[in-house]
Amino acid sequence: MGKEKKLTMGVLGPVVFKKNGVADFNGLLAAIPKWLRTQGYDCLEKGRSEKSTSTGKTIESNWIAMKEVTAYVRYIIKINLFVRDLTDVAVEKHGKTVKMQRGRIELDFKSEYEKNYPRDGKKVFNTDKKYQEILRVFYERYVVKQQLTALEDKLLFESNDFVKHIQQFLYS
Repeated sequence: MGKEKKLTMGVLGPVVFKKNGVADFNGLLAAIPKWLRTQGYDCLEKGRSEKSTSTGKTIESNWIAMKEVTAYVRYIIKINLFVRDLTDVAVEKHGKTVKMQRGRIELDFKSEYEKNYPRDGKKVFNTDKKYQEILRVFYERYVVKQQLTALEDKLLFESNDFVKHIQQFLYS
């Protein structure tokens, strides 16, 4: 089945980061929306729950970020963050004492792009009608194929940049 048959295409992921130890969790939590906004994404924290337990904090956070690239394509990034047994610790780093966190962190990241998405309540092609669906497939296969490939490559580049950015907070 060709790419033109699907309306949503995964580009990278799910990429899973796991860390059991000391990390800059507060920095990570602030860096996620900051990076997304600097790249032009509208960022929304869909859900967040925090609980205090005898072993430390437990935090779950779900993010979704979208960026309209063209009137036909938008990028979507989904991030799920799970933290268990989170406690504050003082760490000696470069001769200075800094506050960091110890715990079990799992971050799950996925990037995709959506074609023919509803913009202002309307899609470019009304896929409920068979002839419109045939036109959409033709449009993607022959008219904008190179543009879609370039947009997919750009999202892959942005996704890899995000992965490198996240690694700074988990593995430094």
